[in-house]
Amino acid sequence: MTCIFGVSFLIFGNLAGNALQFGIYMQAVINPQCQDNCLKRGPVIAWAISILTICAVINIATRKFSIWLNNIFAVMKVALVVVMTFLGIAFGTIHGDGCKKIAWEHKGEGGQIGDVVLALFYAMYPYTGYEQPYYVLAEVRRPKTLFANGVMYAMGTILVLYPLINTSYLCMNPYTGPQDERNHHSTNAAIDFFWNLSNINATGRGNTSEPDLRTVQGISAMLALFIFGNLIAQTYTASRVKQEIAKEGILPKSLFFAAGSDTLFARWFQSKYAGSGEQAPMAATALHWGFEVLLVLIVGLRMEPNEAYNFLTYIYTFVIVGILGFLTVAGLLYLKVDSWLSPAPQYPGERRRGRRWDEKREWWPWLDPLPCVVAVLALGFLLFGAFAKPSRTEDDGLSWWVKPVVGLCIPFLGVGWWLGLEVWQRKGGFRIVRRRVTYVDAVAGKDPVQTAELVIIKHVTAASITPFDNHL
Repeated sequence: MTCIFGVSFLIFGNLAGNALQFGIYMQAVINPQCQDNCLKRGPVIAWAISILTICAVINIATRKFSIWLNNIFAVMKVALVVVMTFLGIAFGTIHGDGCKKIAWEHKGEGGQIGDVVLALFYAMYPYTGYEQPYYVLAEVRRPKTLFANGVMYAMGTILVLYPLINTSYLCMNPYTGPQDERNHHSTNAAIDFFWNLSNINATGRGNTSEPDLRTVQGISAMLALFIFGNLIAQTYTASRVKQEIAKEGILPKSLFFAAGSDTLFARWFQSKYAGSGEQAPMAATALHWGFEVLLVLIVGLRMEPNEAYNFLTYIYTFVIVGILGFLTVAGLLYLKVDSWLSPAPQYPGERRRGRRWDEKREWWPWLDPLPCVVAVLALGFLLFGAFAKPSRTEDDGLSWWVKPVVGLCIPFLGVGWWLGLEVWQRKGGFRIVRRRVTYVDAVAGKDPVQTAELVIIKHVTAASITPFDNHL
């Protein structure tokens, strides 16, 4: 499982698709008349690699500034969604009857299992990212207090705002079927939203002429800015995940990628920040950047920019959310079931067999294990349903089954990596032994905080491995 997660996250644990979308928006800022088929791959790829490089440099230059940027962008994005939600619903109610046209009825072709699953994969992508704070809990000042409350507030905000912003969009852009493109000037929902908002006339209908180029430029610049914020956050967390993967000893030169180094800012101002803990995973950031650029080049040179974005976002959702999510919740459900099936000790002093999850867990969720069962069934349905043929194919030149097959190959690549490690160790007559010693600052009345970690990775001959080494 370490290799499956490690290989999957190394390859697709990034936002290469968003970087390409950044390039698309920047091209729209420069040439607002070109939004779809006239986009040139070269400039889009150049913009994508440039913004990925900037994010990587910021990540290794200063840790505190990266966190500050994340917080600023988070506030700005939530504020934008709130404003768009109220504006869309208000204008859609006052000017015309857009909100009254929202209905659950079917308005077009399709609707089979393959269509629904494909739509769900794309709809799930905006919900991804909430799990990233879990990856950096060692850097949270008061994890039990700040993190627990932050997760609940964040998830509650998403559950309320995301459905409302979709309602707001439909109020501004009533959907009557695929044949009606009168109110849809582009393939971008935000541009459509602000275009109709800025062209509401006395009759309550948007102007159906060509969109205002200044509107296109302004909204494209704003969306590009927010994508930059997403890339900053992903670079910060994903580089640290790759650092943790390296600490497991499954990569070549694992200690090199596992090490943390003083940030460029700390090196420039050593007298003031020496020993302050201002460190960043420089080698892991370079590894993260390398895979991002590789995906941008491989997919971006093969497909048109919009098609490349769709492909990368689908694969990211399929692998990171679908497969790794399914394995996680299925493993958790196994631990819960194993606790029920593990027999109680028959005599004093006997150790209970099994994983004993119920003795180790510190929190018992409501309706347990129903959340795990629902998650297993839902993700399992999506993974199997991905191989159902949709009624309409996408305009990327690929057969409908290519994307799920590519996504399914990634965890098997992790299995192959594990088999290679096993063969390498058997032929060499050694085992990879890891030891991780954490240094925790425990102050009375405060949450314990991890301040440092010592990682030791050794190749130990099989004959000299002790039970203590195996435990490590």
